[in-house]
Amino acid sequence: MFNQNLYYPSSIALDPELQRQLIEDTDANISRRSSISSFIYLILYAVVLYILPVYSEYFFITLMSGIFLFIVALLRFIITSRFKSIYKNNKEQWRLSFALLTTLMTITWGAFSAVLIFQSGLSLSSLFLLLILTGLASGASTSLSPNLLLIRIYLVTLLLPAAISQLFMGTFESLTMSFLFLLYLAYLLLQTNIHNRTYWTSLINNMRLKLQTHALEKAKLELEMANRAKSEFLANMSHEIRTPMNGIMGMTDLTLDTQLSDEQEGYLNVVKSSSKALLSLINDILDFSKIEAGKLELEQITFNLKEQLGDILRPITIKANHKGLEIVHYVSNDIPEYLIGDPGRLRQIIINLVGNAIKFTEEGEIRVTAGYKWQDDENILLYFKIADTGVGIPEDKQQLIFDSFSQADASTTRKFGGTGLGLSI
Repeated sequence: MFNQNLYYPSSIALDPELQRQLIEDTDANISRRSSISSFIYLILYAVVLYILPVYSEYFFITLMSGIFLFIVALLRFIITSRFKSIYKNNKEQWRLSFALLTTLMTITWGAFSAVLIFQSGLSLSSLFLLLILTGLASGASTSLSPNLLLIRIYLVTLLLPAAISQLFMGTFESLTMSFLFLLYLAYLLLQTNIHNRTYWTSLINNMRLKLQTHALEKAKLELEMANRAKSEFLANMSHEIRTPMNGIMGMTDLTLDTQLSDEQEGYLNVVKSSSKALLSLINDILDFSKIEAGKLELEQITFNLKEQLGDILRPITIKANHKGLEIVHYVSNDIPEYLIGDPGRLRQIIINLVGNAIKFTEEGEIRVTAGYKWQDDENILLYFKIADTGVGIPEDKQQLIFDSFSQADASTTRKFGGTGLGLSI
């Protein structure tokens, strides 16, 4: 009777395990909505008796109906309030019990209403009772719509007796009202199909979206872990490689201080130059790996910006002069004399940018400017601008240069060297 296929439209393809989980969630939702509503039927029953004082004329029927309705409502409240324990032991038993009690409640209400309407005729009290029935039916058509069979039984047993009782009155008004009530019943039955499909389609789409989101989050986490592991490996390897490289450079310097022939000195200078280039590449990879691994830390020490910038540019200026280039720099007088920050990282940035400017400039000058955008009592935001008279970068390549291991033109790597990591760092 309560096969899972009665819950959702068979045209919706669904994985069996997912189908089972969604139906269990739906049962829990129906149970939660129906827990308190069981006693609403009793309250409405009392209101109807107050408005239509038929208990004196039909005392036995009224009493038995009230007792029966109370027992059914109490049992329905028990199985809905203890949903988890009952449902866990036997799902089908809970579904059958809930459907049976709900149906008994609507049969009682439908029969009771039909008798009262037939006895009272089309009075204001009867119209009030019909209004209560339509309200109950309208609310249930939404809350019970996930279970298509149950909501159909509910609507028919609740509304059809009232329509039939009006039909037996035989007057034109009662026949008209009966016809309208039957149309309303047909309309609700049609709407339950729409509500049922809408509910399940929405629920299934939401569930699939959650599963896809979960899968994406899991894939993202795995990717981040893989990137972190790669970055930590590169950081460790770069550190291990840098140690022997420093040893090679140190021993090369010591050897150059000894008595050597011109040929030997030339060879060792090539070793020294190559070692410096390789160490620069290793430092770039090490810093990049630290950033990706989240292990890059900035120092907080006091330094003089003008002196620091002069110290940074002094050795670079010698290199620029060999190419016939001039380096000029300017520090805004509005910047405080002493700052707290990481002068080592500032040195790295300036050397990288000015080094690029020297690399790609054949004649003219390189201008370094330091200014500030804003400052308060504790913080200051500085900017550094490096301008050169070199070849420049095509507009369509300007975003590319900030990507890791990328340069504006691949041929520059062969001609000028470098890792393509400087700007990304």
